[in-house]
Order: sequence, then C-alpha cells, then structure tokens
Amino acid sequence: MTPSAATRLANMKRLYNPVLVGSLGTIEVTSSDLKTDTGEEVPNFTVTAHVSAGASVVHRTELVLMVNRRLVSCAFMKRAIQTTYQQASALQKWFVVLELTVPPECVDVNLHPTKEEVAVLHLPAITEALCAALRAHLLAAAAPLVAKRTVPPASGALRVRTDHTTQTLPGLPAKRLCRELSDADRVPLEDVHDFEGVKRKIRLAAARGFREGFTEFTVVGVTRVKRGALAILQLQSELYQLALHTASRELAYQRVAEYHGRFEELRLEHPVCIQSLLSALGEIVTQDGPSDLSPEDASQVLEGQAGVLQQEFGMEVAGGRLHSLPDVMGGALPRPRGLPRLLLALAGAFGGDGSLDAHKACQAFAAFFAVPPDSSDAELQVVLSLMKRRFHPSQTLLDGGALCKLTDLKKLYTVFERC
Repeated sequence: MTPSAATRLANMKRLYNPVLVGSLGTIEVTSSDLKTDTGEEVPNFTVTAHVSAGASVVHRTELVLMVNRRLVSCAFMKRAIQTTYQQASALQKWFVVLELTVPPECVDVNLHPTKEEVAVLHLPAITEALCAALRAHLLAAAAPLVAKRTVPPASGALRVRTDHTTQTLPGLPAKRLCRELSDADRVPLEDVHDFEGVKRKIRLAAARGFREGFTEFTVVGVTRVKRGALAILQLQSELYQLALHTASRELAYQRVAEYHGRFEELRLEHPVCIQSLLSALGEIVTQDGPSDLSPEDASQVLEGQAGVLQQEFGMEVAGGRLHSLPDVMGGALPRPRGLPRLLLALAGAFGGDGSLDAHKACQAFAAFFAVPPDSSDAELQVVLSLMKRRFHPSQTLLDGGALCKLTDLKKLYTVFERC
C-alpha cells in the first residue's frame, strides 16, 4: 500500500528502485498537440509519462500504463514505445510509467473478464503524439553523454562511467586514443560485384568474436578528440573504444548492402542539375585516382541508369536533375558538400554494359553518409542506435585501431580490490 496523500513519484519510489525513479524524465502530451488524419478533433486527453533516458539504469524493460487511474496493459502502445527507443536511443532496456486521462465515454473496459485490457478511442493518434514527444526527449537526453572536449586529457587517462560513479582507467597513452582515427579501407571486397556477394563477404570479414554482430552493447559515454568522437561501449564485462566517424562509414556500407531498395527518400527541396554539380568539382579525383568520366559523361550515365538507381537505392534522377536520395542513416543527414563525389562515384560504379558494381556503389554511399568528425550529438545518437540493430565490425576496424578493447571490468575490479 502507498499513502494516498503522497505524490505519484513518491509512491513510485516505494514500489521501484528509488535511483531509477529519480533518473526518470517527464513528458506531457495533450489533445492540443494533434488531430486525426481526417482533421477531426480528438476529445480532451492528457498523457503524463515518466521515461528512462540516457542516465537511467534499467535492468528490465517495463511499461506501467494507467488509463483513468486504472492499471491496464496495451500491447500496441508498448510496441510503439519499443520502436521509438530503438530508433532514438542506444538503451537496451527501458522503463516507462504512463498515465492517460481521457473522457470515460472514450474507454471500453469490456474487452477482457479481468478488465486488464481496454480500448481507447483514437489510440493510434494519441500513441503517435506520445512517441513524437518521447523521441524528442531521448535525442535531447543524449546530449549530456557527450563531453565537450576537443583534445585527450593531458595525463593520457580516459575518464569514463563504469557504473554509477566516474572512474579513471590509467595507463592509456593519449596517442592510443587517436590511433583508431585511421582512414584505412574497411574490408577488401573488390572481388565481389553483386549485393548478395557483398553481404556474404561482410559476414566472413567480421572481426573475430563479432561474427554474430555487435549489438548487445551499452553506451557508457561519448567524448570528442581532435579528429572526431569516441564512444566507450560496454559489452558484457568488457569495455571497448569505438571511433564513430570511421565506424559510421562501415555501418553505412553494411546498411546499403543489406537494405538497398528499401530506404525512405530524402527529397531535395530544389532539384539540382547533375552536370553543373559535377563541373564545380574542378579536377575530379576518386578513390582510384583521377576519373576518366567527364561531368557530361557522368550525367549521361546517371540519367541512363535512372531506373536502376530508383529500384536499387530509391534515388530519383529525371531531366538531368537529382530529386531525391536514400535515407541510409535513418535521420542523420549527410553534408551537401559531398554530393558531387557521390554522383561521380555512382556513375563509375556502372560498367560499359550497364551492370552495377555493388561494392563500388556501397563504397560511394558509405563515404557520403558517414557522420563527419564535427557531427552533432543527435547524429552520434542515431549512429549508435543503428548499430544496436545490426552491425558486424570488420577485422580492419580492429587492426586499424578504430575498435579496441580497453579493459575487462572483472579484472579491473580485482585490481581495485587489491588496492
């Protein structure tokens, strides 16, 4: 039993972990925030949500839902919240307490003999508004994880979060923190040219111990060094350091190979002339050296292969102009300055017989969609969220230092105990 005069948060602290409840953020959504697809006004409702975010320590996923002060369950709303966390947060598990207040005539409690399930009028619209507010809250909560530091600590020690407190891991020279920023190629895939072959090679070239993926990690923190951002990730009892700029390039490569043809579109507000864009490059240089394609030739190739580009990547090319691009990184927008090189590289991916080299096309999109070293906190959060869905770090990431193991916490705690 909880005291009737106590606040809701006070009662939650009696029922759940007080540390967890104290770390929850609060969002509110009302009927003024939305309308239905038909323009019909939604009856007055209020949603008050207490949600876990970047600083929360959650041991299991749980949704506590109350409709008009009645404790109920709703699989539809739980799936929607789960999807929002997957898209906007790197948290593996989450804890949400929702209180939905609606007019009684909008609730049907006669779905189940135990009254545990209810039907709420306009539930999809209410859930959509709630998830939009939750997504904005999660992205905003990710910002404090990023330490605004442009150079490694002078002592060469990296400060990271290992549990609830800040610890120092000694003996990590500063040059090791920057070693992973090498721009070495990811995986030697020149011998495959179709998407199925590229996907097989990605799995075969995965780093030892990560062939099943690298998704069950927890983000300990993110820090910025001179040439990019580093994420400190915990995988079981091991701590890893990952260079996000280099890793995002490999992530984009793998996403294009895996999901080509199934991306949403990024529409250009003003379609651009491909030939004019390529002419602005001056001397055109690709990864293999100076290009043999002139801006005119490259424009003709892309326009002639417009159907393939639309089918394979969701790119719309018409009338010599580019109208849309695939949303490869799920909301992390690329920098426009890289667009000319992307178009040139895509034109070079087509052979004389019109066949598409999947490896070269994936390379082109990876270079364009990789988050830059000066990326924002929200962009880094998107990269980490996408990695939690599917990512196979290559052996090249390990060999080049972009992914390196810092320590095993079990061994580290043993050292602390001896001290």
